[in-house]
Amino acid sequence: MTVTTVLKVARRLASGPYGYGQDDRWGALADNGKLGTAGLAAVGDADCGTAVGIAWYLGGLIPRSLLKGSWYTGNIAAKTKSSGMFYLVKVSDWPLTKIDATARKGAGLIGPGHIMMNVARGKWLSFEYTEKGTSTGGKAGDQTGREGRIRELYSRSKGWAYLIQPYTGAELLAQAIAAYRTGSDPAPYLERFARRAPWDGARWAWMMSHWQRWDKGMTLVYDATKLPVPKSGHCYVVLGATIPKMTRRLAVALPGLQANPNSRVLVTGGVVRSGKTEAAYMLDWLLARGIGRNRIILEEQSTSTVGNAELSIPLLVRGGISSYTLVSDASHLRRASTLFLAARVQRETPSNRRLPLKSTAVLAYDDYTPKPIKTALPVTAETRDAIAGNVLTLLN
Repeated sequence: MTVTTVLKVARRLASGPYGYGQDDRWGALADNGKLGTAGLAAVGDADCGTAVGIAWYLGGLIPRSLLKGSWYTGNIAAKTKSSGMFYLVKVSDWPLTKIDATARKGAGLIGPGHIMMNVARGKWLSFEYTEKGTSTGGKAGDQTGREGRIRELYSRSKGWAYLIQPYTGAELLAQAIAAYRTGSDPAPYLERFARRAPWDGARWAWMMSHWQRWDKGMTLVYDATKLPVPKSGHCYVVLGATIPKMTRRLAVALPGLQANPNSRVLVTGGVVRSGKTEAAYMLDWLLARGIGRNRIILEEQSTSTVGNAELSIPLLVRGGISSYTLVSDASHLRRASTLFLAARVQRETPSNRRLPLKSTAVLAYDDYTPKPIKTALPVTAETRDAIAGNVLTLLN
């Protein structure tokens, strides 16, 4: 259920056998106002507030509990804002053209005594009068074809007060990440995101559950020969850095490549080091040690770990890779793993299809010894903040 569903319900209310009336103002709901069954009645009435509320409810933007009890133009703005699914924009001094241009699809426009819903640029759902030109006393259902309709935005003597704008899925996801960044529970924001975009919300909740688990401590592997990998479709991903860091990361990955001749290796990094990109340096290092060129995938454009993740995921997919092992310093792998997983999910959500790709355990060079390996311990607030900032950069 999404804004698309909200708009379908709104158009159905405007074109179907649903009239204006406050005698049974929830009558357009299939359950006659009990709010237990999601659907439209065969015939029935709604007033302006309930028509908009029905569309939001059946489209999944607001929970059933929000409609219970008092629901009228005097409190709709406050109730919808409290749901966390909408924000308010004051428009009392705006021209109609600016209101029309600013309103998102599914947005409510409210003023004293009336509310409409935006269904398209210049088109608004509006329930106004019974066939008698009154608010009560009419017959059930639409008697004139105009009791509920799609109309253009118009000026009112009482004016308009607020746009009730629905948050986008991207905004709700950013709120979840921002909450987690400060140490707060992201679950309420993820629940709203799932209501706004069910497939995306569930997938990002899955991603963030891994992220939260890794922040409690990651299990690292230091010996590639002790890490079982799939016999086909597997790739080691070595992340670029300074030449000394790349050299030691490559040295960690090499035994795995030698022990698993069907595995490939992706070297990622576009920063120039001593006249070569990071990826080119790693390519030459691997070739000099007997790794065939046909096993090596190059990514030479990225200049950060965010870029490593963003640009490597499509290369892995195009290369027919079904599993990958990240290779980096122990101090780097918590951040890198989170970003690669975020990059995977980011590429999945436009099509609502999971990528045929998964990660194996991470392979690390121990850059902590003799000090404790911090990546295996709970994350610090400073590190969590940095990782969250990187994830938000990736999403933008």
